[in-house]
Amino acid sequence: MGNDNHTLVAKINYLLYNRTQERGADNVANKALADKAITVRVDGVTKAQAEKMLDEMGINMTSYILSSLKALVRERRVPFSLVTQEYLADQAILAKLDKAEKEIADPNTVLLDHDEVFGPIRERFGYEVLVSTA
Repeated sequence: MGNDNHTLVAKINYLLYNRTQERGADNVANKALADKAITVRVDGVTKAQAEKMLDEMGINMTSYILSSLKALVRERRVPFSLVTQEYLADQAILAKLDKAEKEIADPNTVLLDHDEVFGPIRERFGYEVLVSTA
């Protein structure tokens, strides 16, 4: 996909984001709006993976970061979900519970009784597993 898409992205980038240069960045108001540099530190593996994916999409890292910042300003929110590992774990547990409820409701599901499930534990470790129904 490479060069043709990069050229198109560069042209669009120029038209959308570099208007201040066309209007004369020599006056004070336009100088305040002129492009500013941002430096970002990222580990090499993440950078390489991101560049590979972006190249497959025909966009470079600068254009991606710039479009993400524009989306942040336009939408007045982070343009992707930020969640904690705890939230993800809770969602995984809820998904498993939903799946179990559907399996239990399915008349074709074979349910095991208490002794089938916990009998091997009792035999191996010598104690009974009590299950509360409350």
